[in-house]
Amino acid sequence: MRAIPLCTVLFVVGACSAPPPKDPGHARPLSVNEHIEEAQRHEREARAHNDLYVPGAETPDGAPIECLDRPLAGIPYSGIEPIRVMRPCWNTHANPTEHHRAHAAEHLRAASDHRAQAATLIRAERQACAGLGEEEISHSPFFHRDDIARVEPYRVSGDIRGAQVTFKPVRGLTADWLRQSMRCHMARAAVMGYSTTFMGYCPLMLEGVSAEVSRAADGFVVTIRARKDEIAAAILGRARDLVAGQPES
Repeated sequence: MRAIPLCTVLFVVGACSAPPPKDPGHARPLSVNEHIEEAQRHEREARAHNDLYVPGAETPDGAPIECLDRPLAGIPYSGIEPIRVMRPCWNTHANPTEHHRAHAAEHLRAASDHRAQAATLIRAERQACAGLGEEEISHSPFFHRDDIARVEPYRVSGDIRGAQVTFKPVRGLTADWLRQSMRCHMARAAVMGYSTTFMGYCPLMLEGVSAEVSRAADGFVVTIRARKDEIAAAILGRARDLVAGQPES
């Protein structure tokens, strides 16, 4: 089985001249793809603002700015010369395009931040999955349902906080290997933005989970847990689906 690519870069067409909005918060963390898409969007916005900015418009030919009122049509002059009334040198009057340069800088900072976050996620995945091989990276240990002995709720003070999955003894399977595999697939979940369709069978693909591995008399116990009630319930639901229909041992 071949490994699924880390990311597929998607391009979003179009740009506008508005400043970057304040982060409204996301229902879930962004995936690597989404970080790259956001970086590209901000870079397009920056280019659009830079195209509208006119350098030096505030001081043409190096001349000093004179902040004087323009004569209004239909208003009589005093004598021969128009009345010269001083006014504040508002920035929007000194250079009406100056704000475009500021917005361009904001968009470039946002783009840089998204690219840095994408790079961090990819680096963490590569480090966690190093040495496992494409076959094992392409699916998690929970893919091997026939090697699961049982699934039990994991409770803390009577409340469900996740699930305990016991793997049968398998030649070559060790606690250290299982721990690395757990770290690898949790890192992969972050890369994919905790997509509900990516490895939907695996409880490690949910946001905010932790996993521990311990020895048992009949194999290895993997404890997957979460603080949020809805995530803990989803962990248990996915774990129970792994053994649904299997005969009782």
